[in-house]
Amino acid sequence: MQNASISHAPNKSELFRQNALVLTMNAMKRHIGDKDVARQALALLYSLIAPDDKVKYSLAQARQSLLANGIVDLLEDGKVAFGGERDIVATSKAILNTIATTFS
Repeated sequence: MQNASISHAPNKSELFRQNALVLTMNAMKRHIGDKDVARQALALLYSLIAPDDKVKYSLAQARQSLLANGIVDLLEDGKVAFGGERDIVATSKAILNTIATTFS
């Protein structure tokens, strides 16, 4: 899903409407120790909340949805499980920074 959405606003909008944020986080929770799931899921989550003037949904609402569904705890668990995986750590930080700039 991430490759289909990363730079295509209509696909991002459709994924948001189809509840991809929550579904992706649920997949991460079910496969908490799987690096490949974490890598792909985090990339998709970030692509859906990253600044993009072309999307047809509220980025603030998307970011709030992540917070409401426990993204902070999920990322903290991931830090423990995948602390040595630079790309996973970097994407996790990017997600947290993006959320923080929205609500600061």
